[in-house]
This record gives sequence, C-alpha cells and structure tokens, in this order.
Amino acid sequence: MTNLTQEPEQQEIKSACGGILKDPSTYPSAMFNGERVYFCNAACLKAFLLAPEAFMAGEVEHPPEDVDESEFDKRNS
Repeated sequence: MTNLTQEPEQQEIKSACGGILKDPSTYPSAMFNGERVYFCNAACLKAFLLAPEAFMAGEVEHPPEDVDESEFDKRNS
C-alpha cells in the first residue's frame, strides 16, 4: 500500500553568506532590490543592514556568529 499524502519537498535556498539553507524560515532575512535575502546568522544580517550594497558585493567581511554586537560596531565604524 502506498501513501498518497506526500510531504512537499522543501526548497533549498542559498544564503547571502554562501551557505545552503534547508528551512529559510528559521534564519534572519531582509529585502534587497525587491527580493528576500536570507542570512546565516544575526551578525550577518546586522552587517548587511549597515551596508547592503557592499555586503551583497562581497566587500564586507563575514562576521563570526558569536561576535558581540558592540565589538562589531567598533570594528566597522
């Protein structure tokens, strides 16, 4: 007997940081040029919000996940 109720396949999304996200709804995101962009962690989202164009162009260093936000602000001021 086959099961006729199949779960829909989850779409894999590439994050702005270059990783593959299997469930993007659990990651931070923002809009960029009319499209939703996903980030691997909150530090990356914050870096994006400070300089969206530069972040998407790869000109912003990928911040470590455990960076203290006040330290991140000091380094990128």
